[in-house]
Amino acid sequence: MSEISFNKKNVLSFSKLLGETFLVQSLIQFTGMLIGFYIVRKLSVQEYALYTVANNMLAMLSVLSDCGISTSTYALGGKVWADKGKLGKVMSTAMIFRNKFALMALLIGVPITFFLLLGQKTSWETVVLIIITFIPAFKAQLTDNLYVVVPRLHQDIRLLQGYQLFVAAFRLLLGGISLFFFPLAWIALLANGIPQIIGNFRLRKIVDLRATITNEEDPETKKEIVRIVKRTLPGSLYFAFSGQITLFILAYMGKSNSVAEWGALGRYSAIFALISSVFAMVIMPRYARLENDRKKVFSTAHKILALQLVLCFLVLAGGYLLSDILLDLLGKDYQNLGTELLVTLSCGVAGVVTGTMLAFSIRRGWVVHPGINIFFNVFPVILFASLFTFNSLLNVLLYNLCVQVFVVISHYLVFLFHWNKYTN
Repeated sequence: MSEISFNKKNVLSFSKLLGETFLVQSLIQFTGMLIGFYIVRKLSVQEYALYTVANNMLAMLSVLSDCGISTSTYALGGKVWADKGKLGKVMSTAMIFRNKFALMALLIGVPITFFLLLGQKTSWETVVLIIITFIPAFKAQLTDNLYVVVPRLHQDIRLLQGYQLFVAAFRLLLGGISLFFFPLAWIALLANGIPQIIGNFRLRKIVDLRATITNEEDPETKKEIVRIVKRTLPGSLYFAFSGQITLFILAYMGKSNSVAEWGALGRYSAIFALISSVFAMVIMPRYARLENDRKKVFSTAHKILALQLVLCFLVLAGGYLLSDILLDLLGKDYQNLGTELLVTLSCGVAGVVTGTMLAFSIRRGWVVHPGINIFFNVFPVILFASLFTFNSLLNVLLYNLCVQVFVVISHYLVFLFHWNKYTN
């Protein structure tokens, strides 16, 4: 029987699970938004610009250290998810690979982060403190990203959300207290990283219930991961840098206020993180476990996409109607950004859909040739760069939106190509 079926027999139980997951995930994301708004309002524009640079470089390093490892873990784990020993072999092999790529990511990312932070006209001492607090947060994030594969495949939603709620609440408490006395960027990073580090110990206990993890590589799993990584590595390297193109442009402009404004508006990305996390927890693992049926894969993918687009449209409508209130929440330093807010939300929609379109292919183990992938992403970057003048935050955001829309379309075409090839 299909893992995703919309017949009368299971629609009620599935809707109940989806509703429960959405409510708890809303609470988790709301807690994250609270600490996010607190950080925006508590830090000065200069300190928040530093925090924004460090946070976005964390995202870049996360992509660099992945390079297809987590997606291959989903694809391989989805085939053996019911076998504790085999799933453990997949996880063990993936973790060894991830550690190697993490070291590579740090060697590349730390010098870039150092350069960008110095560009915000801050002291060497502050930059060193940020880097020191930045690395543990990076390591904790990597562990979380890989561990969550197991409870998602097994649909241990309540256990997973309990862990996430613990981390979010701890982060709110620690961040609220520490920033009240020391409103500094590196303190904010430390307050974000410590709860994740402690939370990972709880997450490992959840993982151990379903998978037997060792320190040994499995030859067959390693061979398959290498196959996928070879195809995804060039694209991942490109995505790691292109995903931060807005940051690089704003940093090049040398305006800390623009970096801070962009980071502040990005606080509302938690809304899209909510949508993505619910889909990643409840829907995409079931999609990954679908039987090899031509019609079922195609129709399920489009039902998922339609539901996601409806939710994203509601977010955009809410952003338009409540823009004044949303900007007031950010504080007096971030007023008069109504248009920028709507463009930022639109970029969030494009980002969510891009991730879903990519997951449609990769969760089935379909990987496009890296040369084609990079072309589809480099072309819009060059094309739209010739059409925009980067003299304001709004122009940079519009440029980013155009690039992302192009990428969404290209990923959809890639999905159709693989689906057609896969079913013939």
